[in-house]
Amino acid sequence: MKRIMAMILALAMMLSISSVFAEDAKPYEGVELRVLLANHMWADALMPHIPEFEEATGIKLNIEQYSEDQLSQKLSIELAAQSKELDVFMTRPLQEVKQMMANGWLYDVTALLEEPEMDGEDFFSAALSLYSSNGKYYGIPLVTEREILYYRTDLFEEAGIEIPTTLDELWDAAEALTDVDAGIYGIVSRGLTAAAVTQFSSYLYSMGGDFLDEDGNANIDTPEAIKAFKFYGDMLREFGPPGVSSMHWQQCAALYASGKVAMYTEADAIFNNAVNAKESVVADKTGYALFPGDSFYNIPSWGLSLGAFTEKADAAMEFAKWAAGKDMTAKLQALGVPGARKSVYSIPEANVSFPEDLVKVIADAETKDTRGYDRPLITSVSKARDYIGQAIVTAIEGGNVEEAAKLANEGFQSVIDEDRAAE
Repeated sequence: MKRIMAMILALAMMLSISSVFAEDAKPYEGVELRVLLANHMWADALMPHIPEFEEATGIKLNIEQYSEDQLSQKLSIELAAQSKELDVFMTRPLQEVKQMMANGWLYDVTALLEEPEMDGEDFFSAALSLYSSNGKYYGIPLVTEREILYYRTDLFEEAGIEIPTTLDELWDAAEALTDVDAGIYGIVSRGLTAAAVTQFSSYLYSMGGDFLDEDGNANIDTPEAIKAFKFYGDMLREFGPPGVSSMHWQQCAALYASGKVAMYTEADAIFNNAVNAKESVVADKTGYALFPGDSFYNIPSWGLSLGAFTEKADAAMEFAKWAAGKDMTAKLQALGVPGARKSVYSIPEANVSFPEDLVKVIADAETKDTRGYDRPLITSVSKARDYIGQAIVTAIEGGNVEEAAKLANEGFQSVIDEDRAAE
């Protein structure tokens, strides 16, 4: 009897671990999958759970981990060679997925996302859209981030100012909270050329602009774009710290953490850098709010795709279902990995690594007009960001914005033309 009870208990434990799998044992016994992962917090958090998956399914995972650039290079080489040995891998939607989809290198996972168990509608829509082409999906978002507003609760309370919900209110708050004599600046955000493009993007969208027009051509010399350049540049010049035009996120975060800035528009993913209790003097004085504009980015920084030429698609999709499922997303999010599933932000135990107010802001992002990109969606995005960033710097330094936008647009268009010629 004891032996029978022990067997029942062991079976129950296995089923609790492998609830996403069939109850009749290991459907893929003996199958081996080659999985390429980046050296990223998501992969690091997943690794301890790998034995659970292997035990539940019978699948052997042969995992390789690389730096971002090494992974990208390896994928390009093997996918171009139509390798059948490339089963599952992490991808960067904003850097490489568009080209991979165009080349036919990624497996169609639309059917997987339509499975009730996978619940494709649970993913942030803007993030999932980056894996879409011609009505099909070629990947699953794993890690997301949005532009939000960090603000000093103490300074807002002392000044009796409401949290900004529009860009005009953001300007007014930055002006009111700037006290140069006291060493306090109203706002900071990235100003360093290419690096500034991502945070500038939400200002651009909120002004009614975009990087590309409907035909995929450069679109940053329009009245809307010029208005965005001027607003961003004037605000940082008038109410930002000295030298802001040379600041990346590291410098901005450090300045905010030092207590010298009242507001900071930046990705929510870097909140630990801005409010780390050991290094920040404002850790207990920071509030979080939605980006105060009409539109902002909600991007997937990493996702999971299958190789188009894999001969083990069923097993590979079983891995994707497990790794990007609700249960695993909740487990990894509890370790500080901001997931791409909406439902997980309503699970208290999954959000213990995030401030409560920040969790609410992230969850509320889906109710707004969000876009799944914070830069132009073209192949040579680095070159494009260099041109756009030059216009941002000109605006911050008080130069001729119209002329800068025109020159940036011409350079940006030349990059687009080069990409088209290379296709």
